[in-house]
Order: sequence, then structure tokens, then C-alpha cells
Amino acid sequence: MFREIAATELGLIPISNTSVSRLIKDMFDDIETLLVRRIKKSEFFPFQVDKSSDITRMQFSVLFRYMDDESIIEDFFPQRVVETTKGYDIFNLINSYFEHLKLDWNECMGICTDGVLSGTGDDRDFVSVAKNKNPYLIHKHYFIHHEACFGQGRKNYQLYQNESVVITIALGTL
Repeated sequence: MFREIAATELGLIPISNTSVSRLIKDMFDDIETLLVRRIKKSEFFPFQVDKSSDITRMQFSVLFRYMDDESIIEDFFPQRVVETTKGYDIFNLINSYFEHLKLDWNECMGICTDGVLSGTGDDRDFVSVAKNKNPYLIHKHYFIHHEACFGQGRKNYQLYQNESVVITIALGTL
């Protein structure tokens, strides 16, 4: 009985798709503000960039690590869909996010990347361009997902064997 009355009353509350979208955006903005405040309170922070893709497009997530009191905290900040995986384009995306959050590249102590962003020789590469903002950045590369490729034959093994990478445990500390 009570359920039916409650359902009827809730059904009378006008709510539209735009209201729901606005409420979700407000919640995201509140969480983002809280996380940015914590990151800025920390003296330094590293971040990790990871690529994922679905059938239609490529997405990136950025994992920030920072100190909160005596604990190391990790928080994801979602990034919008990108059209290319060129290092310079990805840097511009992340740099605009840094500017939006008012984060200082000089307080960023390191970057951890996977295979897509790992190169450090080309001026248009993600890490190289980031080091223009902060030449003291430490770059680490993780490739736990490459283990699966080794089982697929010698061609993939030689490809990864020739990469110059620093092996770290995925989500390891910088």
C-alpha cells in the first residue's frame, strides 16, 4: 500500500532528461572540485595515462596519485573521447584539463604511460612535449598487457624486445 502511494507521489514530480543530465553534471563537478582541492593540498603529484577503446572511439583516463595526510590516494579523472592517439594531441587534451583544474606542471613529478604514449624521442611525442612544461618529470612505462602479446608469436616478442622501456608494475608507484 505504502509503495503504491510513494510511487504515485514520485510519479508526480516533473523530471526531464535535461534535469537528470544537469544533476549528474553537478555531482561530477562537486566530486572534481573536492579531488582537485586534495591534489593541490599535496606538495607533488604524479599521474598515469591509460588508453581504452571501444568499437567507435578511443577514450583516455588519467589516474592522479597524491598524498592526503599520511596516505597515498589514487583518483581517476575521465577524459573525453579523442580522435587520434598522436602524442601532441593527447598532450593538448591533458594540458587543457590541467589548465581547467588550475594544476601546475611544475608540481607534477612524474608520468606513467602504456604503449601508446611511451615514446620519448620525437618532439611531437606526449612525454617530450610534457617535459617542455616540466623538464624534471620522471617518465615510467608499464606494459603488463604486453605479456599476452608474447604468447602470440615471435614477431610481437621482437617488437617489444626492441622497445626501450622501463618496466614497472601496473599502477606501481612513481
